[in-house]
Amino acid sequence: MPLLQQHHQHIYVNNGFPVAVAAYLLIRLEKQIKSLASSINKLNTIISANLLKHIHLLNT
Repeated sequence: MPLLQQHHQHIYVNNGFPVAVAAYLLIRLEKQIKSLASSINKLNTIISANLLKHIHLLNT
């Protein structure tokens, strides 16, 4: 096997596994990340509504 071909094979073997693991984790965690984003948005809405109520009570 030519030296250049061995070099390319070495690069693929050494970098392929970490890339595959990273891709797997991103795909696996995507659903959980979307759920967390939704929860944060709901919490933001609730906090904003309560803050507006408190501001209104302070101004009256």
